Amino acid sequence: MPCETCLEELTAVCDCCGERIWSDDSEGDSNTVLCQSCYDDYYHRCAHCGRLISRDNTYYVDDHSGIPR
Repeated sequence: MPCETCLEELTAVCDCCGERIWSDDSEGDSNTVLCQSCYDDYYHRCAHCGRLISRDNTYYVDDHSGIPR
């Protein structure tokens, strides 16, 4: 079990739900900390550039691939 100092250095709080997660497990980007559950429920990554985008701002190319752009 890590001490309080290490816990602060090695973990982060999900910006969406507030759950504390290991920093290495964040599915977000340099500006957004996301736990796996919030990423799965509310975000995608652009298939072209890999940018994190919310589902509300996700567009799909009309090629029937289902890949977010």
